[in-house]
Amino acid sequence: ILLLGAAGFTGRAAAVLLKVTPALLLAYLALRGEWRLVWRTLACLVGLVAVCLPWTGVQSYADYLLRVVPFLSVANFSWFTNQSVDAFFWRLFVPNPDTTPWTASPPLYRAATWAVDAMLLAALAWLGLRTRRRGAAAEPWELACVLVASLLVARVTWDYMLVLALPCFTLWLGAIATGRVGRVAALGAALAYALCALPLGFVHVNRSRL
Repeated sequence: ILLLGAAGFTGRAAAVLLKVTPALLLAYLALRGEWRLVWRTLACLVGLVAVCLPWTGVQSYADYLLRVVPFLSVANFSWFTNQSVDAFFWRLFVPNPDTTPWTASPPLYRAATWAVDAMLLAALAWLGLRTRRRGAAAEPWELACVLVASLLVARVTWDYMLVLALPCFTLWLGAIATGRVGRVAALGAALAYALCALPLGFVHVNRSRL
């Protein structure tokens, strides 16, 4: 049990270290008051950084904070492999080399992105505070929802990062297979999955990227 627990903390820490996106999971656990999990995961994160320092050095972390993060906040990431809410509205409202926007309006892009992100984070806060009252540990489906939300609110969500959505798909498939959800919910999940392939009215302007 101790080994499995250590593996869980280390896995969460490694996920945050490789991609900052899963850090939203730690924020959710903190909101629920599960500070023991948060501190143990942070301790593992510090340990992993310390172990890797002989190979990574300190400068790589400084470069990430001082150079990469500012670049990520303003650069164009309109490629279709970026599946975040930010990228979706960027393609719709900001001129870019990959699509012809429906209308060129950076303020509209920012307003739409902030509004959707705020709604997602507010929904997570409501869920965390509501389930916290039960006094039990977070349910797997809660954590799966947080991971999916972390993909949506991130500025850059490349296609390979969608592996974080696998827990949600797995839980839904399990619930459907065991009959724990009704037909309407099962059909809704199937429809949502099918809509992932729905073509949108974008016009490619850079054929060399295709």
